Amino acid sequence: MDGGRADQPALIYDSPVTNAKKVFTYRELRDAVALFAGALRAQGVEKGDRVIVYMPMVPEAVVAMLACARIGAIHSVVFGGFAAKALATRINDARPRVMVSASCGIEGSKVVHYKPLLDEAIELAGHKPEHCIILQRPQAQAALRAGRDLDWAEAVAAAQPVGTPDAGAFWRVISEYEVKVMFTAPTAFRAIKREDPEGEVSGAVRPERLQGALPGRGAV
Repeated sequence: MDGGRADQPALIYDSPVTNAKKVFTYRELRDAVALFAGALRAQGVEKGDRVIVYMPMVPEAVVAMLACARIGAIHSVVFGGFAAKALATRINDARPRVMVSASCGIEGSKVVHYKPLLDEAIELAGHKPEHCIILQRPQAQAALRAGRDLDWAEAVAAAQPVGTPDAGAFWRVISEYEVKVMFTAPTAFRAIKREDPEGEVSGAVRPERLQGALPGRGAV
């Protein structure tokens, strides 16, 4: 990697909701994954163990999944913000050794506090994870439980456009980063068409161009 694609972009984070952008090269992503894999190992995660990733759509979610793959752990992704009862069901099913989460998620202009949901889910679940690693986001700080919870930064040291300010966000990202292939949910295109039916925002394509991109289910 160091002599090949090390300095090429591997992961591009572009959030029109928080106005945040970050580009990870292959080298940077490899290093971040390796560090977090070490943090998981330090909490006892071994090959075959389960880890639940309950996070918003941030780069750290990708890092957590790749870190699990790096050490042979099995990761289960639960959509960030799921209700405590639904999360508890998934905890009982997966029986994770570690939970990876964040202090909050952002839905439009609303801050959704994940930590209270996570705490309630663990209380409801019959299986109790040994540790929770929490990414503290600037929009909200979560209270950590001594003995169980760890701060992501300290642990490492030891788009869809629905509700976004701009219905043309997809097209801007495609143009800005010269995207050749995009995987997304069909509901994303339905949302764009609903919010910008004439394709006038930020150069969005006209609605007839979207007709072939609305399968009943699956990614497009």
